[in-house]
Amino acid sequence: MSRVPRLMKAVAYKEWRGLLAKGLAGRLGFAFLFPAMMLGKAVSAAESSPAESVSWSLFAILFSAMVGMLSTTRFGEERGYGTLESFLGLPYGVRSLFLSKLLVPFLVSFGLGCIFAVFNLCWAHAQGFESNWVLSVVPAVLVFGWVLAVESAILVGYAMWMMSENAAKWAQMSVVGFYGGGMALPMLGGVAVSVSALVLVLALAAAVLGLLCFLALRKLSVERIVLNSG
Repeated sequence: MSRVPRLMKAVAYKEWRGLLAKGLAGRLGFAFLFPAMMLGKAVSAAESSPAESVSWSLFAILFSAMVGMLSTTRFGEERGYGTLESFLGLPYGVRSLFLSKLLVPFLVSFGLGCIFAVFNLCWAHAQGFESNWVLSVVPAVLVFGWVLAVESAILVGYAMWMMSENAAKWAQMSVVGFYGGGMALPMLGGVAVSVSALVLVLALAAAVLGLLCFLALRKLSVERIVLNSG
């Protein structure tokens, strides 16, 4: 096994143990709750408003994929515990170390998104939606949701390592606010969006965040991280 995959495996195991220690079952239950409410809205609105029903089902996939990224708050723990310098001292590049901490959130996010995508495929089939439409739209929303989750995780991790403590907290609160706003949707009135408009917005958001992630990864610097952790 080469050095980088070995690093990924070791750090992923450490992150997984950290999630277990902090109550993984509760976190996963929280991650399931709001997308499940959205899917419930889709089912209840199927007869009265098909457009609203489709919107809720797509939101369920989108936010189930993205909510797994909330575990990126663990990026700040290395700084809080005073172990960040020793972690960065491992004989690997800073980008490899940075991305290795994201492996578990990536997998959790993708797994949750896939579960709700399967739920949606089964529900859409039961509702008699056109198969070609369902098999194109559901995977597209899943992929965009996961891509946005990955990008937001990279940017939050970057803020926690490379920016001041206040800036890092602002980044965390922005992400929490975004997720919180989306998760509050099932508690509000009806919502109906054009599928093509939703996909277009997701694609544009993914492109913009992708550019920011590219710039962030290029600017990663051990020296800057250590200075900010002091």
